[in-house]
Amino acid sequence: MNLMETASDRLSDIIRRYGIVEEEPGEKLPLHKKLSTMKNVDTIIINGTGFEPLVECDRYLLKTESPRIIKGIEFLAERLGAERSFIALNEKYRNAYEIFTRALRNRDDVKAVFVQDFYPSGDERVLVYEITGRIVPEGGSTLDAGCIVMNVDTVFDIWNAFSEQIPVTRVFLSCAGELKYPSIVHAHIGTTIGEIISLCGGSTVEDYVTVIGGPLRGYVETDFDAPVGMGTKSVLVLPREHEIVERLTLPLEVTVSRSKAQSYLWTFCTDFCPLHLLGYGIDPSTIMRQITYNLHDAPVSVLNGVFLCSGCGICDMHSGALFFSPSAVNSALRRRLREEGFTPTFSGIIPSVNEMREWRKVPRSKVMERLRISRYGNVQFQRCLETDPSRVEIMLVQGPDIRLKPVVAVGERVAERSLIAEAPPHDGGANVHASIDGRVIYLDEERIIIAK
Repeated sequence: MNLMETASDRLSDIIRRYGIVEEEPGEKLPLHKKLSTMKNVDTIIINGTGFEPLVECDRYLLKTESPRIIKGIEFLAERLGAERSFIALNEKYRNAYEIFTRALRNRDDVKAVFVQDFYPSGDERVLVYEITGRIVPEGGSTLDAGCIVMNVDTVFDIWNAFSEQIPVTRVFLSCAGELKYPSIVHAHIGTTIGEIISLCGGSTVEDYVTVIGGPLRGYVETDFDAPVGMGTKSVLVLPREHEIVERLTLPLEVTVSRSKAQSYLWTFCTDFCPLHLLGYGIDPSTIMRQITYNLHDAPVSVLNGVFLCSGCGICDMHSGALFFSPSAVNSALRRRLREEGFTPTFSGIIPSVNEMREWRKVPRSKVMERLRISRYGNVQFQRCLETDPSRVEIMLVQGPDIRLKPVVAVGERVAERSLIAEAPPHDGGANVHASIDGRVIYLDEERIIIAK
């Protein structure tokens, strides 16, 4: 029996059983399935750099829960047989991490590495290169470069599950933007967005919407009764007329029409693409020009590039004066090509890094300026606020083909942390647990509603 495989299988079971999920740009596999397939991985990288601007929950955890996070890293290294472990931190906030880095002094097994404050330093493929100098092969995952990358909150949840058998029933998230008290919120899963906004003192503007998941890769939510999910890390409150809202809701046909009007500007979105700069065969400018013609006439190499995009949105920052979204076009093309049965093929050759990469890293501050959200980052977040919902709506859909099976019935009383829905063992989902004490008042294929 391979002891390494046995250890990773047991860890995968802990992750699935206790409801630990991780959303990562460009990642193809759920965390527990990724762990169960890993081989020859010698390096663990904990991503503490943050991916999107204004998402501050990881920084808060590193400041307040450093002992648990370090224990979690030690546990992962032991279970996965990793030779070395790194925690990647943002250079801009070096002073804020003093307590954390002090705890790592004189240790050889876990090292803190400070990464330049550029966007998207938190992309998995970018981070692997920054920390190890290795490049993930085209079409591959970080496992192919001998690395596994995890988020800070994931490590925190794994240690809680292993050491105290605590399932995930709450999430740490940032609530920023047009708010009286921008805050870190420890939210019960299933709490409404409206309750979180109220907890933070309410909006400072009358006509507002929310962006869930970050200003570049998120989505606009106007239903304030919508629940917080297991992967929610950010609620950004913006005026309805803010250009981020326009960009995220712009119909695809308008983007295509605008691209035809200014195709001569498109080279910039390729020049600054972080994956193009790592040497990957992704060329947003060629893709955008191609949609003005017949997509089916495009070379296979161009179509393959659509599947390399992480959706970071840097190309949107350099798309010309009309400020629209090549990343949205990439996403739409990816869906369309899959529906048509197109399967990308990659050579597996390790790319060569572009010699201009160091000079074309985009500082996070410049991204925030371009998005017109700099002033939201210049405020002091309040101490962590705790939600206290009287009712929660917990979703059972965790992906296009992942629906959990309820194990409770309407009218049944449940306690916080008790199992309410199971994921099939070989599926991509993770179990779901009650986030409050109460009674099940509604249940269907998509949700379970619990009221105190």
